[in-house]
Amino acid sequence: MNKRSSAVQFFFERVVLGYPVIVIVCMLVAVAFLAHKARNFRLDASAETLVLENDEDLRYSR
Repeated sequence: MNKRSSAVQFFFERVVLGYPVIVIVCMLVAVAFLAHKARNFRLDASAETLVLENDEDLRYSR
């Protein structure tokens, strides 16, 4: 086993398996926070927002 995977295995065994309740609570808090912030997320993928202003190639193609 290489050094990186042994470090990951050590972390998993020591933290995740050692303190499962704390890990689950932290994950639930993180998911709740992200779910709360996701309500305000707006994705604007219209053509106007995707085109650069003063784009030379766009002016040439028109």
